[in-house]
Amino acid sequence: MIFRLQVTLQDGKRYAGLGFFTDSGEALEQTWADYPEASTVSAICLSRRAAS
Repeated sequence: MIFRLQVTLQDGKRYAGLGFFTDSGEALEQTWADYPEASTVSAICLSRRAAS
């Protein structure tokens, strides 16, 4: 699924981007791992899982 990621660092800088992840938990975990100095992280799903 595609997620829109937003990161706010402790110094006030903000970053945003898109990423492919299996679920929101993975999106948040990976983003926190990439930006451990972040004060906030959000992941908003932009796509739905395909019907099986």
